[in-house]
Amino acid sequence: LTRGRAPVAIQKLEFDGRWNNRSRDAAGFIRFMRRASERHMNWQVLSIDATPAEYREAPILYLASDKRVTFTAEQKQRLKNYIDQGGLLLCVNEGTADEFAKSVYSLANELYPKYEFRNLPQDHSIYTANFPVEGFADPIRGLSNGIRELIVLFDKGDASWKWQSAGGGYNPKLAPYGPLANLLL
Repeated sequence: LTRGRAPVAIQKLEFDGRWNNRSRDAAGFIRFMRRASERHMNWQVLSIDATPAEYREAPILYLASDKRVTFTAEQKQRLKNYIDQGGLLLCVNEGTADEFAKSVYSLANELYPKYEFRNLPQDHSIYTANFPVEGFADPIRGLSNGIRELIVLFDKGDASWKWQSAGGGYNPKLAPYGPLANLLL
């Protein structure tokens, strides 16, 4: 029962479409973080139609696919409310096609028309906070309001495959979880 009360670090967003191509990506990250932080933490799946309280259970909402995503106006408002209340939307384009990444750019433009994605600089905390970032040659993109990142997008490089294939192995210098661990911390 004590592990059931452990904080939820990341929620994987379930939506109509191909949302769970890499079923162990979030689990691998949590396995890594349990060892790295010496704290128990959890992950869970969250329906796009969940309540606002359910959205707020984790600081990171993880959205990944290899196909275009489309949401209703109500679902988009749920995502925007979550982000506006302090949550971070983490998006990963799976595979080599850019269909998903284009839909995330479109979604972000609709939710936050005043802000634009940019390549995160090498001195950004996603690269430098606590864990080394290895194996990410492609830039990581961020949408910021000038104070914090609202949306982080891995639009190339198939990060979810790296996270799943590593299986949560703990070697901070070799594991591909550096950017994700730095975001969480």
